Amino acid sequence: MELQLKASSFLLTVSILSIASALRPTVELQILDQHNRLRREYASGRHGVSVANMKKLKWSSTLANRAGRLARCRNVNRLLQLDRANLNVALSTTANTSEMVNYWFSGIADFSPEFGACVQKGICRFFSTMMSGANYRIGCAESSPCWTGTSNQKLFVCLYSGRSLEHPIFRTGSPCSKCTGEASFCEAGLCVPCSMSEELCDCRKTCGLVGVGSGYLDERTCTCACAYGMGPNCDEPCENPDQYVDWDVCADVTPADCRDPDEDVRKLYAEFCPAKCTCRKHPGSL
Repeated sequence: MELQLKASSFLLTVSILSIASALRPTVELQILDQHNRLRREYASGRHGVSVANMKKLKWSSTLANRAGRLARCRNVNRLLQLDRANLNVALSTTANTSEMVNYWFSGIADFSPEFGACVQKGICRFFSTMMSGANYRIGCAESSPCWTGTSNQKLFVCLYSGRSLEHPIFRTGSPCSKCTGEASFCEAGLCVPCSMSEELCDCRKTCGLVGVGSGYLDERTCTCACAYGMGPNCDEPCENPDQYVDWDVCADVTPADCRDPDEDVRKLYAEFCPAKCTCRKHPGSL
């Protein structure tokens, strides 16, 4: 009986290990560094557009474990057909993770910076997941060799967390000028957190744009309080987003509506009717 219990315990351990990330720490670091290098190069304008809110990715063991549960041979066909904004997958006979990450990045060929979206899905959906400015964590795993009918290949899976469903997937502008939240500071073109106890906190906010907006910079948090205009850098016109051609959804919104006791309602007014509720037009724009 004792031997059977030990055998059962061993099999359970093997089962648990089989669904966790089997990547070595050096491989995890290489994947993370490659992602951040490509994000930094893209944000800096090397591919024709500068990104103002590209966050630096951090490795997540939680996401890696979730990816490990997905990266199993029985899931190959299903995962390759899935179109999820926080999931990237690839098959490889070489199991070279660097090649697979570069394969995802090649989807740039079908990406339109003007609209911040893919012209054609295909590989581009992997590129847009990699380059989603608001993503801030990543975790990856690979399967054991899978027989795909012609050869043995490994399934490589990466999961991302942040706001992958945002459209457009990033905001254009000077690198780090629209970093938000805790990651409001800058590290070589990527948005990062920074404690004022550190030797150098690089804040790239100017809190204004001539004739559009102006505000006050809190250097401790690298955030702008906008007197005019809106956006993380007060450089966006105080305007309501276009909704309908012949109907102004904000026409009847009152100051009382903007102060609605329901927080969710206030957020909706702030998002769709900022000119009525949360910002003021710059005098030079009138």
